[in-house]
Amino acid sequence: MFTKDDYREYLALVERTEKKMFDLLTGFIENLQDERLKGVLAGIKRDEERHSHMVRELLESLK
Repeated sequence: MFTKDDYREYLALVERTEKKMFDLLTGFIENLQDERLKGVLAGIKRDEERHSHMVRELLESLK
């Protein structure tokens, strides 16, 4: 059985990963010429931001 601290640690890791993906996608989008690909990556970036926010809220609820 996982403890509350185990969940906190896992969710903190997930949040950091989501933030890294957001930052990577930001850099990719800035350096691309293909507008279609930029649009696709922008959608993924929005998803990463939304996931990060949801995980952060869940993490806050465990405090």
